[in-house]
Amino acid sequence: VHGTREAPFLVTIPDTVGSTTRPVISFGHGFFSALEEPTWSSLNDGLHSWRMSAASTEFIGFNEDDLVATIAILGGDLDRTDEIVSQ
Repeated sequence: VHGTREAPFLVTIPDTVGSTTRPVISFGHGFFSALEEPTWSSLNDGLHSWRMSAASTEFIGFNEDDLVATIAILGGDLDRTDEIVSQ
C-alpha cells in the first residue's frame, strides 16, 4: 500500500552531546512500550555515556496503546495479523 500517514516522533538529546556533531540512534521502542522510552529507560543512561541522541517513533501494533488489540489478534484472529505489523 502506498500513501502517506502521520508518524509521531521524538528526538532525545542528552546534555552530554554538547555542540559537536554526533551520531543519532534510530529507536522504535520495546514491545508495548512508549515513544518516550529513550527519555527514561536504560537507553537514556547509554545516550548520556555515548554522547548520542535518539530519534524514536512508534511501531504500529507494538506500542502501549495497541496492547489489547494486538493480544486479541495474536490470541485468536491470526487472519488480521496484517493490522499489527509495522509498515
